[in-house]
Amino acid sequence: MKKLLYILLLGVFAASCSKEIPVGEEDNRRITLLINIPSEKTVSTRSGDMSDECVVNSLDIFVMANGVLQYYTQATDISAPDANLKTTCTAWLRKSATQQQLIVVANRTNHDTYYPMKGTTIEALKANLCLSYPGAGIPMYGEALVADIAADDALEINMLRALSRIDVHLQAGVNNFVMNELYAYRAANKYRIIADNVSNIYTAPVATQPTLEPSTTFNVEVGPVTTAATTSTNQLYLPESAGVTAPAQQLSNATCIVVGGLYNGQQNYYRLDFEVGSYPFGQILRNFRYDFVISSVASHGWTTPEEAASNKASGLTVTVQPWNLSEKELLMTPDSYFKLSNRTVKIAASANSIRNIDVDTNIDDYRILWKTDYDAGLKHLATDSLQNANFKVVITNSGKILNFRALSANTAMGDKLDSIVVIAAQWVIPLYIHQEDMYKFLNKDIYCYSLAFNEYGSFTGRFKQKLENTANFGPSGTIKVGSLITENHTTNSGTTWNSYVAYSNLSKYDILWLGYDRFPTAAQAQTILQWLRDRPNRVLIINSDSNDDNTQIHNLLNNGLKWVYGGSTNNFNVIFSEATKKFTNGPFGDIAPGATILRRDNIFGRTDASGSPHIIQLTTHDNGMMVVGIDPTSRIIYLGDGDIFADGRSGMSSGANVEPNNASDVFAMNLFAWIVDIVLQNSN
Repeated sequence: MKKLLYILLLGVFAASCSKEIPVGEEDNRRITLLINIPSEKTVSTRSGDMSDECVVNSLDIFVMANGVLQYYTQATDISAPDANLKTTCTAWLRKSATQQQLIVVANRTNHDTYYPMKGTTIEALKANLCLSYPGAGIPMYGEALVADIAADDALEINMLRALSRIDVHLQAGVNNFVMNELYAYRAANKYRIIADNVSNIYTAPVATQPTLEPSTTFNVEVGPVTTAATTSTNQLYLPESAGVTAPAQQLSNATCIVVGGLYNGQQNYYRLDFEVGSYPFGQILRNFRYDFVISSVASHGWTTPEEAASNKASGLTVTVQPWNLSEKELLMTPDSYFKLSNRTVKIAASANSIRNIDVDTNIDDYRILWKTDYDAGLKHLATDSLQNANFKVVITNSGKILNFRALSANTAMGDKLDSIVVIAAQWVIPLYIHQEDMYKFLNKDIYCYSLAFNEYGSFTGRFKQKLENTANFGPSGTIKVGSLITENHTTNSGTTWNSYVAYSNLSKYDILWLGYDRFPTAAQAQTILQWLRDRPNRVLIINSDSNDDNTQIHNLLNNGLKWVYGGSTNNFNVIFSEATKKFTNGPFGDIAPGATILRRDNIFGRTDASGSPHIIQLTTHDNGMMVVGIDPTSRIIYLGDGDIFADGRSGMSSGANVEPNNASDVFAMNLFAWIVDIVLQNSN
């Protein structure tokens, strides 16, 4: 059986390519690129350095518009990474007054074999930027949206490595085992440089699911990699793997690691599996750093690495932790672990804005405390809920979420700052709160698009007037933004409808409302959800007014919601809770406790959402079933009644102003304040 040793060979890459792809000299603009290399965090003593992981030897820039390639070029004058892991380089791009998408690829090895032509689709580009594994180097990938390319612009690109890194080390005190070899079995034979499944691509990119070339097989064997006696650090890099869910196939099909070494003086081999928290068994994600920590070795393993790779792991105790850019702190011992999705919380400027941090831990009784109190020695005040004049912080969802709320608007020029500490077992972890000022997005326009059979369930009439009133959403409005621009289409013509839901058309918009009597096909539903998932600053509103509305969308979401239709003539009940406070007591006013939202007629949908933990229920009907709800994780609004914002009997006041005592006005505008917040905060 052929064994393949994967060793980093970035040093043999060609020097920075100086070839310039012509773009029309009269239209050129010289652009400085600031390339942010993903940072490294490790809990073990480093046996080598990370310089090869951070080097950019070549940089290709693919300029896209509406999903197709306009041209591409290569950067020159690429610097070595500085102390902050930032590389600078120069590129010449065509001047443009329209938004363009830059796809930036570092360290690809097939420069001389693939020169994409103008008109190449993003799908074709991804398919051709696929490399065999093993190979030399670690390609990286990043994106930027550029609204206006002008002379001497500086663009900042955040990169994501296309491979993962695997480290193995012995915990102090393991004296009966000496490492000497490392293998990988059933690794992917190829990988794509450009990822499909990335969150926060422009700010802090992190892979959420593996991106696999359809023809990928998992048949590559790597090793032996010679290790030190107690550690293997930055020696092994692997492509992504999807993981194996069927227990019967996990031993035979899952990618795994085998560590070899002397157990009580005899050579033995032990299997290590990628089995981390909520991630699928055997799943490997790009730019994760997996640190296997061997905390004890209790018995003999297998006599060959092949046997170890085909049998259940036994004989040693191992914990494994992933690393990625979103996990700013991941602390662990053999018995406990504590992971936070971020260390800095950015909250929007308006009052009652909320942000969550995800927590993954097996510590049941962690507590929080204002950092000023901790510094003053008041550790005994630590609790599960904090509140001062500016912020409220609560441990919720059985300890899985830290919820941060701004209690007042930040009208100052500059961020409003505060900090807390998390006290978990022996760890004290500081978290930093930044409430952004109200003037950050004064030049940002938000484009809203609705598709409905008629004017109900769309941006029309009184609702449109209120949204486009700059006293509500505008440079000097309640929500300080450039403007809200709404666009409606109510045709039911097949040909026209097809053009409306084409990706090239949807890509112009930040918010999409699928309103009354809309019937996208399964393929169109896939396009709509792809539009939503491609950018974190997009929000989808789905109407469920009848049993035919947007059925294919609901089928693809597969979220367990079963909609039923029709009901009594009673109005909708507003839910008043900590989770809904952003909507009941938001920037456009407060809804009086007990108030209801008027319904236009008794044609509407409702569903039992009690089994959907990500969905926040906002209004219910007689039997407590949800009529309106939001899923902040997926950025989806569920409207059981598409007429809820319609004129007349829906209860919205006439004119462009928000009436503070009108529950329908306040509810609708607070809901849209939340939607705009999502668009703005994820647009950077």
